[in-house]
Amino acid sequence: MTVLILQFLFVCSFGQAQQTTTILLSIGDCREGGHGFYGIDTDSVSFYRLPEDTLAFRVSVRAKRFPIKLTNTPVADYRIAYRNVFRQLVVKQIRLTDQKTNSIRLCADSVLNYSKNTLAKLQDQDTISIYLESQGCESSFNSKILIRKEGDNFVARLYEDTVLYRTKRKMIIKGWGLIKTMVLTTQNIQDFQRFENEVSIVWKMGCTTEERYEIKSKYWNLETTDGDCDWWGYSFLKRSFFGKKI
Repeated sequence: MTVLILQFLFVCSFGQAQQTTTILLSIGDCREGGHGFYGIDTDSVSFYRLPEDTLAFRVSVRAKRFPIKLTNTPVADYRIAYRNVFRQLVVKQIRLTDQKTNSIRLCADSVLNYSKNTLAKLQDQDTISIYLESQGCESSFNSKILIRKEGDNFVARLYEDTVLYRTKRKMIIKGWGLIKTMVLTTQNIQDFQRFENEVSIVWKMGCTTEERYEIKSKYWNLETTDGDCDWWGYSFLKRSFFGKKI
């Protein structure tokens, strides 16, 4: 009888230990209009099994097609760690459920903290100007967004260089032309706060296109360069403020 009971317990324990699932893993840009889940510049995702918090496995994700299929993964709680596009270490806790597949979609486009909020400091008629000089293999352009506090509203104006004429040797710039004016919505304000916190730590090398920023206001001044092919913060901000057709 004792032998039978021990055998039964062994079979049950063995069966529980073998509960596995298939992970469909994706990591990428979760922003609307972003790169999506491909080509993100990060190396690997590490899985630490809990509660032991020991490394279970590490998955290389660079230059991979998503989703990555990870078969025969033990059903358990895990702490996962990976680098976002700003090279910050992101740590999350997940729970795999006892089912055929578990899909995991990781966003690498966000920073860890969004505490900066310069718009909240602006008084009536205060401004923030964002000047962008973009240079790449296929195109180069200059653009500027001016945000002004007008009463209870924030009004954004988009300016871009207008070309008077071109010759084979030079391009004559007519000057800044006003393209569009918009009153910012709550979502626009949130998108600006996201831009403000990300532009300060964006990666400065690695892409054939280089975008140089000059940001000026009474409360925030910054000169920096975005040399990363993953972020494109100015383009997302301009699209948020002025629409996709600009």
